[in-house]
Amino acid sequence: GEVWDAVLEHRQALDDSGELGSRRGEQARQWLWTELREGLVERFVADAGDAVRAAELDVVAGRQLPTIAAERLLDERP
Repeated sequence: GEVWDAVLEHRQALDDSGELGSRRGEQARQWLWTELREGLVERFVADAGDAVRAAELDVVAGRQLPTIAAERLLDERP
């Protein structure tokens, strides 16, 4: 019981100070960017699938550096 009371007091202090709202807002902002990144990657791969697969093979085989492969893929897309 005492531990739970301490947890509730801590939560109330965070809420009263506005820190809880700030943290939740930051979490929401990070979630937005995660969703955007994942969506962009999915769309990119759907659009450039063959080129992405070829770049992956080149990178795995050591024929191309990952940074160069990524730059080339990005430069080729509108």
